[in-house]
Amino acid sequence: MIPLLFAAAAGSVAKGASTIFGGVAESRANKARALGAQIERDMALLRGKQIGERSREDLQTALGNIDAIRSARGANLDSQTGQLIEKRTIKDSYRDQAVATLSELTRAGAAEQARRGYRTAARWSVPMAAIGAAGDFASAGAYGKLAFARNGPPRDLDGLY
Repeated sequence: MIPLLFAAAAGSVAKGASTIFGGVAESRANKARALGAQIERDMALLRGKQIGERSREDLQTALGNIDAIRSARGANLDSQTGQLIEKRTIKDSYRDQAVATLSELTRAGAAEQARRGYRTAARWSVPMAAIGAAGDFASAGAYGKLAFARNGPPRDLDGLY
């Protein structure tokens, strides 16, 4: 009976240690995920800036093309139609840039929230694993106490039996 109790105690200790080591591994994995989310956030912010630069370049090209076409046709550069076309081109360009930039900023915000969540999970993985392992260690202690328990009445009640 005593070897069986020692085996049960050793199993509980091993299970508790395994739970703690699992928490450590989970913490490392969450730290890696947090780093990946941080990189995604940084890349989304960079893409947002690149979209802005590219949109400005495209707008300049479009306006230059409009001016070149009007000049080649001999159209008046101050005509209302020409000015409306330029205004519409500028308005469309700014709208497209805003939508694309907002999309990247939304991505960056989501990646930042994920990074924070992973960092919190990494911070709490080991303490939560230790709390989970406490029950296993308590079981091991109980098995050990049973293994070393003296059969018969307690010492202070020896004379009463």
